[in-house]
Amino acid sequence: MPAVKEKKQSKLQLIFMVVIIPVLFAVMLAGVVMYYLGFQPVRYAADFTASLFSEEEVDEEEEAVLHHENQELQRRIEELELELEEALAAAEEEDPEFEEEEDENEDSSQALEELEDMIRTLQLMTASRAAAIMEEMTLEEAVTYFRGMQVTSRAEILSRMEEDQAAAIINALSSE
Repeated sequence: MPAVKEKKQSKLQLIFMVVIIPVLFAVMLAGVVMYYLGFQPVRYAADFTASLFSEEEVDEEEEAVLHHENQELQRRIEELELELEEALAAAEEEDPEFEEEEDENEDSSQALEELEDMIRTLQLMTASRAAAIMEEMTLEEAVTYFRGMQVTSRAEILSRMEEDQAAAIINALSSE
């Protein structure tokens, strides 16, 4: 009996030494080589196993329900747009100044955009050039432009202006 037991044990040792250990070593070596080549087998294996167990498939019933809901929402949007147009038309008939107020709002938004463009232009200029331009403006105009500027641009321009004008602008900025 001991000879049979030794024979089984020696066969297991032989299989373990000749097959299992070299295969494990080869797998580990391949993993290290792939990692240094930029291929990350562990990440790909994790992504693959996660994709096996994910339930991203949407069955046809859910898709049909979602499509139906989407159509209902589109129809509701169209209804609301029509109601809005009707309300605007009714407001226009009741109050003829309503359209004028819209025009005034558009004019003020356009003036605001122009002011922002001028402020950006002044900030993009060299500080000495912008200071020369700002010195030619009235105090109110200069304060309006300085209010919209970034602090760093404002400081650079003020440092290049004459002291009395810079002081007047700073006083006007701090008082409002």
